Amino acid sequence: MRWLLHSLTGRMLLAVVGVHLLLVPLLFTHVLRLVELDYQAQFIDQVRSDAMWIASLISGIEEPQALQQFMEDLLLNGNRLYAVLMTLSGDVLVAAGVSEAEAARGMKSDIRFGEGADNLYHISVPIYTHGDAAPSLLLHLAYDETPVVAEVSAIYRRGLALAAAYLLLALIAVVLFSNYLAGSLRRLGRAAHRVASGVLDERFSFSAGPSEVRQLAEDLERMRAELVEQGRNLGDRERRMRAVVDNIADAVITFYPDGRIENCNPAARALFGTDCAGLCGTNIGSLLRLKKGILDFAALAGAGPQEVVGLRKDGVEMPLELVLSRFRQGEEELFLAVLRDISERRRLEEERRHHRAELAHAGRLSSMGEMAAGLAHELNQPLAAINMYIQGCLQRLQGGGCSEDDLRAALERAGAQAERAGEIIRRIRGFVRKGPPSYESTDINELVLDAVELVEIDLSRNESALWLDLGENPMFVRVDRVQIKQVLINLIRNAIDAMEEVAPEKRALVVRTRQNDEGEIQVEISDNGAGIPQEMLERIFDPFVTTKDDGMGLGLAISRSIIEDHGGRLWAEVGAQGGAVFKFVLYPEKVE
Repeated sequence: MRWLLHSLTGRMLLAVVGVHLLLVPLLFTHVLRLVELDYQAQFIDQVRSDAMWIASLISGIEEPQALQQFMEDLLLNGNRLYAVLMTLSGDVLVAAGVSEAEAARGMKSDIRFGEGADNLYHISVPIYTHGDAAPSLLLHLAYDETPVVAEVSAIYRRGLALAAAYLLLALIAVVLFSNYLAGSLRRLGRAAHRVASGVLDERFSFSAGPSEVRQLAEDLERMRAELVEQGRNLGDRERRMRAVVDNIADAVITFYPDGRIENCNPAARALFGTDCAGLCGTNIGSLLRLKKGILDFAALAGAGPQEVVGLRKDGVEMPLELVLSRFRQGEEELFLAVLRDISERRRLEEERRHHRAELAHAGRLSSMGEMAAGLAHELNQPLAAINMYIQGCLQRLQGGGCSEDDLRAALERAGAQAERAGEIIRRIRGFVRKGPPSYESTDINELVLDAVELVEIDLSRNESALWLDLGENPMFVRVDRVQIKQVLINLIRNAIDAMEEVAPEKRALVVRTRQNDEGEIQVEISDNGAGIPQEMLERIFDPFVTTKDDGMGLGLAISRSIIEDHGGRLWAEVGAQGGAVFKFVLYPEKVE
């Protein structure tokens, strides 16, 4: 039964049997019924023609004996079983094949074949004598229906035998064709199974079989050839990719969402100081960690480079750059981690920071040297005042006319001047001190005021007016105070130098602080000097590029590197009313 339901031959056989069992009986009974009706109609036509012929013969016989003999001779035909001649009133004149008593009980006339249960067909025919217009006698005849019934039954039996033979032949033909088709499909299926199993070298070749199967075989052969070609290309691509992955300097690790390492390249094994067996199956979380926070692979995937800390097998930690992405391999989801050792980069960055700090310190010393004359003059004033107060006290003590209150007042004023001198020295020492950057929360306005105090002598000597437009509210940034103060002093002194050719009464320098639309803290230093040529606006920040005759061209380069180290930007613009405008922005301190 399973063979019938699941095989092609069985299904075709069941389909043909079902269709034939439904259609053949209907067609068989319909055709045989038509044949039967045709036989019956022919029988009735023959009977009626025979009865009319007999009636015509009887109308010419007048003698009773001759009529009796004629009626008996009629029964010699095996199909006529009886004949009765009677008047219209029902009186029996001659009866053959039946008694006059039975004939007198009345004779019926059939309309259809087989109307009675006696297998007889009864017919009554009127007889016209002597040319009368109306019939004078009735002839009743009975014909045997059995031969017709027997012949129709024989036809039914032959038709049934033919139908059975046809059904048998159809079933045999279906079985043969199904086996023929199924055999081709089975060979095709076995070839397809070999291809699916990875045996791609055997060709689909079918010289026999239905054209559709041959066409299918040709299509499958083209598909097999394409699979072979694609497999060859994929194999070549995989070998190239494997060669690339195995030979790149970066560590490549694939791992499952639960952290288990699936595979790695030689660079990864060298990076962590172990072999493939030592890494595969290990949880990648035991090899990596963030400097702050939890290592969430789903959140880091596609987020760009991240700095993490890697742990070698020997316990040594190293800074790594991690680029994480996810991909699908079949039904599995995997993560791809590309790791790069940035220890050398960090060392070089530290060296660059150290060099920049040294250069900045040299710049501060250079600026302090340039301001030395002014600072000496500013420092000389409190020292001279101290000397004057001390000399006055000594003279009064020698004269003997000094009261204790006068002496105390003079000494207090001398002490105040000493504090003033100490504050000047403190600012100078703070400005030229050398040490690593120290970041602290600072109000930018306070830094501007400190820088202005250091350049007040230059402003006075150059007769330059300074305007401060500082934000009303404190604007805190997290910076190294000394470095940002160096930038401010450098930009202010550049502005003072730029106005040397301007008449003293027209020299104006503006320092402005504000928070811009992007939320950044912005500082502007503008002057009304000669300005900067348009083509020099970007080059002005390159090392050794200067507009001064005696300048080295390092001040602006150092200033930009300091601002960029703080995550900000420094640029120059041409002033709307002439002169130059230098602007830099810093990010405000985050309030937690």
